[in-house]
Amino acid sequence: MTKETAPFRSAILQSGQISYRIAPRPSGRLAWNALTAALNCTSPTNNLTCVRAAPATLIKSIIEQRSLAFNPYADNVTYPANAAANRQAGKFAAVPILAGTNAQEGRVFQYGQTNLTAFLAATFGATTPQIISTILANFPVGTTTGTNTPYDVISAIYTLAAFQCGAGLMINETAAQGIPTWRYFYDAQFPNWSPLNGTLGIYHSSEIALAFGTYPGGPVNPVTSAPSGLIPTNVAPTAQEAALSSFMNAAWANFAKNPEAGPGWNKLGTFGGQDVGVLGASGSSGVTVMTEDAVGDEQCAQFLPAFRYTQGPVYGLV
Repeated sequence: MTKETAPFRSAILQSGQISYRIAPRPSGRLAWNALTAALNCTSPTNNLTCVRAAPATLIKSIIEQRSLAFNPYADNVTYPANAAANRQAGKFAAVPILAGTNAQEGRVFQYGQTNLTAFLAATFGATTPQIISTILANFPVGTTTGTNTPYDVISAIYTLAAFQCGAGLMINETAAQGIPTWRYFYDAQFPNWSPLNGTLGIYHSSEIALAFGTYPGGPVNPVTSAPSGLIPTNVAPTAQEAALSSFMNAAWANFAKNPEAGPGWNKLGTFGGQDVGVLGASGSSGVTVMTEDAVGDEQCAQFLPAFRYTQGPVYGLV
């Protein structure tokens, strides 16, 4: 798909993407069978009609109670079976992109997990068991580098493997195709946007409120009298939070209005590698430009065999 034929002129991809994955998404067929059985919609000729007639609240209850997951089906039209292969062959929307991840995406997904051995076996063992020892050597429990507990280590590994490393591969592949590409790395945490007393850190989706100005106490949402769910919305925003939100809001809007000009920092592949826009780094209220290694990409090398297993050695991920 060329820039001229795409139904959009640019794209912003937050929290990674799915072109490069450690493992393919499992089929949703088992989840569908479980749902239809629970609804007594087992006729092979009209089960869809039967499900559509069921109360939405009942369907929601069954899905939540049984933790049913419905992954997309690869029809190779709207959802390709191998997006990485398509991207390397140039079969994708050739439009400028702004893409990135958060510093601790995985903490919200792995909250409460403490069994590192079980996590590694479930995540990597079925495909590339030989990399587990490498990962353990690079992520020791009890270090002084911010990964002191099994939960910290599990979350750090999941952040890289499920979000940052795949996103980095996609972003660099896009730039290699000659597409104007900008990369961000969100690295900010604020008291009124820190569930569980900050335990979740800079978690998946925590950048959204800053990008759109919807953080508690911001221009859209007033400070509340009590916390809203897990979010401490009764805490006023800091000046840094307001300033960073204003910067991100303008960067996102400017990129949407004029993609070729970028969001306000260096395009990937320029300035000798100093081209990753780190948002909120070290207390900043704007962007600090760094190298990819400075935001942790050098750790991704140990995960590449897993990506190679999924996508095939032809993609040359090392």
